[in-house]
Amino acid sequence: MLKTNRVGGAIFLLADQPQLTSSVIRALVEKHAQGLYPIVAPMVMDRRANPVLFDRLTFPDLLTLEGDVGGRAIFHKYRVEYLPWHDDRLLLDVDTPEMYQRLISDESL
Repeated sequence: MLKTNRVGGAIFLLADQPQLTSSVIRALVEKHAQGLYPIVAPMVMDRRANPVLFDRLTFPDLLTLEGDVGGRAIFHKYRVEYLPWHDDRLLLDVDTPEMYQRLISDESL
């Protein structure tokens, strides 16, 4: 059984974002450690991006979510600390075979 008092938070990663780097994950963890913010999310060109770090304080509310709503459904209940990020690859979702082909053939993505 998972002992949540030993877990400081969880980072939700989306499988359709292959351009994600470990540097953004480290930056989220470091930002969280600075203030133990309930939610830490990257901000790219004035757009919230993924992945998102949720402090263990949010776990009870995350466990109540049903369906395909995602963690943003609880953003209104907690302070969200945004991490400025200057790599727009975080905004790239690969949702179709065509987008995947574009990704592997286009070095500009």
